[in-house]
Amino acid sequence: MVQAIADLAAEKGLASDSDPRALARDAYITCICHIGAKSLSHVLSCIERCKEKLLAIGLEHPDARRHIVGSVLSYWKDQPGIGANVVDKLLNYSVVTPISVVEWVLYDAGPEALAKTYAWEMVATTINKVNNRVRQIVAAKPSVLGAEGVTMEQIEQFEETLKNAEAEQALILAEVEERLGELAQLNDEDESVDIGSRAWIQWWAKGWLRAFRRMFEVGEDGALRINGNGEVHMEDAEAPTEMEAQMEA
Repeated sequence: MVQAIADLAAEKGLASDSDPRALARDAYITCICHIGAKSLSHVLSCIERCKEKLLAIGLEHPDARRHIVGSVLSYWKDQPGIGANVVDKLLNYSVVTPISVVEWVLYDAGPEALAKTYAWEMVATTINKVNNRVRQIVAAKPSVLGAEGVTMEQIEQFEETLKNAEAEQALILAEVEERLGELAQLNDEDESVDIGSRAWIQWWAKGWLRAFRRMFEVGEDGALRINGNGEVHMEDAEAPTEMEAQMEA
């Protein structure tokens, strides 16, 4: 089915030269969402049955996983909270990656998404998963490396796992810092954002940035230090919900 859609899109001149299977990929993800729309157990069942195919289409293009996130939220545009939940399940199955989720929210969803609860939850939940993974690996280090009979190969594998986890963590922090820093410093010459929304977007960006720096425990020296429980302080976590209510009032 996917190949047939890709071929038809190419025949009709609808396929992108840079990503010719984008429309086919979107159709496949839309089908998964539709079949699994009845309940969470249904969508989990669909993901499990189609996991190998989902993993494969996530490798079709450098931005394929990011597109998958977008397809899910597009299907659930009227109930984005459900879409965010489905994306979280796809993240658990490694169909999408933490960086693809963060990039979709910060770039593809548009600056106005900073005022939406679902967007906040997607990024905050993803960052917590990444931080928790690093913390768990670090906590296991003494027992793993000090275990009787541990081989040099096992030690090297463990160190590589930790290195990759910390690299992913640093990459997400860098992306968050860069994009939110840009939005926090919007000026009147920036035509990508409506002039009436700039002050709100700046306010949101600064709040998100402050909260995520706390999650990553970024010190004044710029060093990344995960805090004790890896969670954002409640006053920062609640801010988006309160402001969203004000904007919708």
